[in-house]
Amino acid sequence: MKIPEPMPRLDKAPVIRLKSPYYQLIAAIKAETGLPIGNIVEQCMDYALANMEGEQDNADTCVSCPLIAKLRGAVD
Repeated sequence: MKIPEPMPRLDKAPVIRLKSPYYQLIAAIKAETGLPIGNIVEQCMDYALANMEGEQDNADTCVSCPLIAKLRGAVD
C-alpha cells in the first residue's frame, strides 16, 4: 500500500527568502508608496530582466545567468 502524498496548495503564495537589507529596502518602498510587497518585487524582477542585456560576458562566473535567460524567455 502506498502512502498518499499531500498535494501542494495552489492557493497559497510561495515564500521567498531575502537578505535582511533587501527586505528592509522593500519594506521602506512599501511604506512610502503603499504598494504591496509582491508588486514591488515583480517590478524589480521586470526591471532586472529587462536590463540584463549584455550580461553574457559574465555568464561563466554567473551561476544564475542561464536560469535567468530561461526565465526571460518564458516571461516574454
